[in-house]
Amino acid sequence: MGVAFAGAAFAGPPTYQFGARLNTYNYGIKANHKTPSDLDNDIKVLYDKWKNPTLPNQRGAALVNVPTLTGGKAVKFNANYLTVSEAMGYGMLISVLMAGYDSQAQTNFDGLLKTVRARPAYSMVGNGGQYLMDWRLAADGSSTSAAGGGYNAVDGDLDIAMALLIANGVRLALGTTSNRQSIPSMPLRRGI
Repeated sequence: MGVAFAGAAFAGPPTYQFGARLNTYNYGIKANHKTPSDLDNDIKVLYDKWKNPTLPNQRGAALVNVPTLTGGKAVKFNANYLTVSEAMGYGMLISVLMAGYDSQAQTNFDGLLKTVRARPAYSMVGNGGQYLMDWRLAADGSSTSAAGGGYNAVDGDLDIAMALLIANGVRLALGTTSNRQSIPSMPLRRGI
């Protein structure tokens, strides 16, 4: 799942890389017509397609830069809105899970987190809105009344919180003191 990056506060070998199988698969349905390596390769191909916004006939999400936020990244939603908080949470989760395969996982996660933090649920003043993301951003990446109205969407906030918790557990992306200190302020601790 994760890898320690050079320059991060957590130095050392990877803790749980993409493709690692520390536990036997005991529950659910598991494909039996492909090897684990074949399944990993299928996931890598789909992940690379998901990340690339320039592929012809791109269907589905793509990781894009936020026009109004230097260094910010977003998971593209549609032509009218740049992203929604649920997509941001999914993008953060995917970045954590693909670390060890993708050398840009740290950068992608940090860019997504930068956007999440820069676009708080501003209509919830005094109710923890500063810790939650505006649920939908305008096409230029800004928070507006016409886009998300400054309100949050709990599913997106929980996905973002889960990504932060997993990243912390696998030593990914929380390399700065301010990032690590944000964990207690996330939605899971605010009683959403």
